[in-house]
Amino acid sequence: MVLLGAFNPTIFQPRWFASQGLLSQGEADSAEIQIIHPQVCQFNTEGFYLQVTPDRFLLGSKPDAVSEPVRDLASGTFFILEHTPLTALGINRQMHFKLRSETEWHRLGDKLTPKEPWKGLLPSRPGMETIQISSIVPDQPSGTMVNVIVQPSKHVTHGAYFEVNNQYRFSSAENARQECLDILKKDWTEKQAYALTIARSIISWSEE
Repeated sequence: MVLLGAFNPTIFQPRWFASQGLLSQGEADSAEIQIIHPQVCQFNTEGFYLQVTPDRFLLGSKPDAVSEPVRDLASGTFFILEHTPLTALGINRQMHFKLRSETEWHRLGDKLTPKEPWKGLLPSRPGMETIQISSIVPDQPSGTMVNVIVQPSKHVTHGAYFEVNNQYRFSSAENARQECLDILKKDWTEKQAYALTIARSIISWSEE
């Protein structure tokens, strides 16, 4: 997940989370700290990674870790930091899928980016690198939208990488914190499932 706003990076270090009861002392002591600086704080634990800059709070679960602790940590953090200005929230999910064959892998790319129009323009067979599709969410504040990115996977042979971002803009600065907490509580599980549905639906386009 990503939050945009105004942050003091030096606050967000393991010992602060432990002092607030958001991490156990053992988790804080074993955290792998990359940097703590007025412009950036970054550390990893066994279950998540955190990077905070003056305008961005990024918190994500490690591969194969469940995502709910990330939601709970973010909710607890900004319940405590009630005066932190927030402007936007992104609930994101990143996924890699292995297709059943190289043929299906190419077929998926051809479905997403038809190659026929490119014939004669490029010297050899064109290949899809990145495609991004965005959709505005009706009846929500301006800038609330869904973004889907598809790329060839860099980790799985004949695989596809998906990133689904549910982007929320808050209705007002005064209500931003409460809106953020409400969204994390009400929408987190649904949006994680929604991202998986999108990826699986796109994968199905590779099948004859």
